Amino acid sequence: MFRASSARVVPWLLALSAACGAPEQESQTIAHPAGSGAQVPARLVGLRVGKSGDGTGSVVSSPSGIDCGADCEESFPLGSLVSLSAFPGPGGRFLGWSGACEDRGPCSVTLSGDLGVRAVFAKEHSLLVTSEGRGRGFVVSVPGGIDCGGRCSESFDPGSAVALFATAAPGSVFRGWGQDCEGSGSCAVNVDTARRVAATFDLEELPLWTVVTGAGRGSVSSVPPGIDCGVDCHAAFEAGSRVTLLATPAPGSVFSHWTGAGCGGEGSCTLSITRANAVVATFEPLTFPLTVDRTGPGTVRSSPAGIDCGGTCAGRFVGGTSVVLHPEARPGAAFVGWGGACMGTGPCVLTVSSPGRVTAHFALEPQHLFVAHAGAGVGTVASDPPGIDCGADCSQTLLPGSTVVLTARPQQGSEFLGWAGAGCRGTGPCELTVSTVSAVAAIFSPPRTLLTVRRGGSGQGAVHSLTPGIACGADCSETLRVGRAVVLFATAAPGSSFSGWSGGGCQGRGPCILVVEAATVVTARFEAKELPSGW
Repeated sequence: MFRASSARVVPWLLALSAACGAPEQESQTIAHPAGSGAQVPARLVGLRVGKSGDGTGSVVSSPSGIDCGADCEESFPLGSLVSLSAFPGPGGRFLGWSGACEDRGPCSVTLSGDLGVRAVFAKEHSLLVTSEGRGRGFVVSVPGGIDCGGRCSESFDPGSAVALFATAAPGSVFRGWGQDCEGSGSCAVNVDTARRVAATFDLEELPLWTVVTGAGRGSVSSVPPGIDCGVDCHAAFEAGSRVTLLATPAPGSVFSHWTGAGCGGEGSCTLSITRANAVVATFEPLTFPLTVDRTGPGTVRSSPAGIDCGGTCAGRFVGGTSVVLHPEARPGAAFVGWGGACMGTGPCVLTVSSPGRVTAHFALEPQHLFVAHAGAGVGTVASDPPGIDCGADCSQTLLPGSTVVLTARPQQGSEFLGWAGAGCRGTGPCELTVSTVSAVAAIFSPPRTLLTVRRGGSGQGAVHSLTPGIACGADCSETLRVGRAVVLFATAAPGSSFSGWSGGGCQGRGPCILVVEAATVVTARFEAKELPSGW
């Protein structure tokens, strides 16, 4: 406390006392200069510290003496250098000095007289920034103080204008401000009281396209929702999320497969959204199987194409398609009729609306084997298995593919010369496989007999036949078919003459004409001519 001297009161100090509650002055005794030994009172001046504002805080001095709250005024010797330091209390903020000092740093004054200084304390106004949403990002402030990616706060001078800036992390996007800020640009907030600002960051959304293709019809939907083709064939999904695509065929269609974005097969398509993607869903018309069974040798073909029995005895056709089946019997067979979904013997016409099955019946057609006799001889032909016995029966009806062995037996006096037709050769049994109508000829020759020509008489000569066979000298006999007509000619050698025929019904000197009915001997007589006398 200042203590006033009875000697005097400084008028300006009284004025400071009126303003700040100035203390009374008192004097201190100080020593005289060396050698005098007398004490000289020092002049004291007052320093008073006041506080203002709605905050709390304290001020201390160096040298000590002032400690506000406890002591906010003190007397110091004239000319003293005093430094004052301000300390805000909890929830408070030191805003600065007024009076003998300014700014916020320590207040240093030289006491040339009584002085007054005021410390201004204010309640702190905090700015709290929170991060919302599933994404990530950062918020910074100007002036500095806030630089956070989650939850952060900073105290600013009351009434400060603070600008906040949001930056999304990779894979995220800044959606906007909330609470004490709006919009999606920078946030300007006046910290005239405690403020709270929310920055919303969401995961970046990437597009997913779906395309429906194929001859069929259908739709594609997604889990989570977003895609619903035909209505909407694309949507944006958060980066890193998993999306399942479901294909639903329309009536009369069937889902075939996925292509694109790593999807395939006939089930659902699940993919992770890491970039823009496109997926194709293929739908095809619903088809039904049509199967053709066959009995017997034949083929069935369809119109439109799809069945070709032989090669393919089943095909698939779009529901509602009209299919015509055409039967074709193989050679030696006939189409007997349909069974199952069709009847009759004409083309089978049906509309495919469900799995179908049809049977085509084919049967082999009986084929005729004819056996004929050839030649002037007599004989019989028999078959194994039995059926042919010529004379009695010279034809037989057999199924194609049947094997028959024919055996020829000549009658007495005849000879079997061999086969002709149907691939049979030689004189042994004929084995053949019947595939179509066939004909075989068995050749028999009539009985044969011996014609012998003899030469008689005293002369020389030769005999030959009109057809080759007899040429006497060299060949004077020949085996001939019974009933064969033969003409013989006789030629006398020089010095001889032909005198006539005998035997076989031949006579005279002309050609001998005879029909050989049995063994016959014919004699040609040649006579030597008489030589004239004198030879």
